[in-house]
Amino acid sequence: MKSIIKLTFIVLILITFSFAQDEIVIKEKFDDYFLEAGDTLKANVHLKMFVGDVKIAGVVNGNITVYGGKIFLDSTSVINGKIKNIGGKIVKKESVIVNGDIVEASIKGNHVKVPEFNWNRSKFKYNFGDNRSLNISHTFREADPFPNYEPEIDFNRQEGFSFQMGDVRNGVGNMETLDVGFKGGYLFGMKEWEAAAMVRFNFFEKNKLSLYTNLYHQTEHFDNWRTNDLDNIISYLFKGEDNYDRILTEGYKIGLQQKFKNALKFKFEYISQKEDTIGLYKNDTEKELRPIVKNIDGLPFMSGKLNGFCISNSINIGKSGMTFPGEMLISGIYENYGYGSDWSFDRLHLECNYITTISRTIQNRTRVMSSVVTGNPNIDHPVQYEYWLGGIGSLRGIQFKSLQGNKMLLINQEVGIGFKDIWVFGFVDAGIVDKNINNSVSADLLDYDFDDMKSTFGIGIETGDLYEWGVRFDIAKETSAENAPWIGYFRMSRMF
Repeated sequence: MKSIIKLTFIVLILITFSFAQDEIVIKEKFDDYFLEAGDTLKANVHLKMFVGDVKIAGVVNGNITVYGGKIFLDSTSVINGKIKNIGGKIVKKESVIVNGDIVEASIKGNHVKVPEFNWNRSKFKYNFGDNRSLNISHTFREADPFPNYEPEIDFNRQEGFSFQMGDVRNGVGNMETLDVGFKGGYLFGMKEWEAAAMVRFNFFEKNKLSLYTNLYHQTEHFDNWRTNDLDNIISYLFKGEDNYDRILTEGYKIGLQQKFKNALKFKFEYISQKEDTIGLYKNDTEKELRPIVKNIDGLPFMSGKLNGFCISNSINIGKSGMTFPGEMLISGIYENYGYGSDWSFDRLHLECNYITTISRTIQNRTRVMSSVVTGNPNIDHPVQYEYWLGGIGSLRGIQFKSLQGNKMLLINQEVGIGFKDIWVFGFVDAGIVDKNINNSVSADLLDYDFDDMKSTFGIGIETGDLYEWGVRFDIAKETSAENAPWIGYFRMSRMF
């Protein structure tokens, strides 16, 4: 009898252990994935690819589901599990060993994704094409994003309602290394057409090197690091505040970008473009040209031909901001421009973002950035390259764009507690905008009169998690001024 009880107990343990071993582990990816030769995807793993392509050279015993990207099966790959592609394409070599299932559910051709409302990238737009995220990290918004041409709808005080349709075709024809992008649109408030085109050559698969050129006639803004497009729309519709200062630009860019394992990025661009003021129609017949920015100190808006170059580097440390010790993105951008032969100025922007989460209930977010623009000490730089602080996306609790200067230091600190899909944050912001003294980007970058620094504090409520869009409401108050009012902010994404 005792032997039967022992045997039954052992069988129960083995069954329990078997079920534990077979528990499905779901892994979500938002960038490219490569299963190298010799590596194995375990049978209890279900990999879901929401953004990016998959290349398989190893053994798949589990499941892989790709939503719109491509799946490349190399000659050394062995498929014992299940691979499913929804709205994309599967490319495989003849020598692939298939013992499981391969399902390809293409919609409207091999390169077209299922139309979706794309909130992950914090823009009010539809994503029709194979426009996977080109950011170095899905956690952060890059200070220097890679050029892309996507459909989007926008609304602001200068352009009025605008609509752009575009697409990026990856692997055009039989050339998997060639990508082509295009965009065209109409700005109703300006009665102006907008168009852009891009050609990009990609070299190497593991550490991608991209050579690209862009031709464009469109509007451009210079403070996209502070406020994304969707927040700008909400701010304008609800508060009448347009966070973007836009100008008409036309010209071309030639760029080279090198990425190393999606963690380190280097980019060089040569830029030649014409800049001009935006024309607004008072009525159907009269067009009013005016400066595009809030000019506090009488600096000139500079219209004309601009030539220069931009060098940027960024490094991503850590795997996910939703875990501990978290994820950090460090970026640096240096630009040198000139109008004609005499007008020359430099810009330098340094930024560090850090997010970490403890037990998915306590989250810390930190952002520090410092920027400076300077040039010939006897000539003022163009006002469109100044910096502004105050309002949504930068220094909460300070009136909208009330601080202006040619160098800027901004610090944002948030600590929040999560209750399922609701986060409650307490935050402190500090910032200063100053005038350069040394006329040198390196000397001016950290040379501030800190007695003029503004500081604020507040609380915020946010829905969603790190990877999803959400609704956020903040109230903030300035601590460096007496009897300062509380100011409320509503946005459709997290602070930074």
